[in-house]
Amino acid sequence: MKLWRRDGSWSWCDVCKASVPSTEAQNKVVAFCDVDAKKVNTFYTYEASPDRVKPRVPILHFTKARPPLVICMKLELTGGKFEENLASLKLQEGKDYHLFN
Repeated sequence: MKLWRRDGSWSWCDVCKASVPSTEAQNKVVAFCDVDAKKVNTFYTYEASPDRVKPRVPILHFTKARPPLVICMKLELTGGKFEENLASLKLQEGKDYHLFN
């Protein structure tokens, strides 16, 4: 399972809590995706984890995303750019990804 995040108004923690609320589900997240060059090739550390060693999840450029994807996005904030990026991947909703707005 992968998460694709584009909007800067949500914190990674909010996205993680809202999208993958259980620890079991959080352990299935293999990457976050973004378009922000400052975030790509870094890691998100889940500080709220009860684990002593906090989980680190890589942040990849959206073009590196591979199905299955869980996409959490506030669509009205991108001026259509998110939709263009998503269309460029030629994925099928419901099969390759699930979108939560």
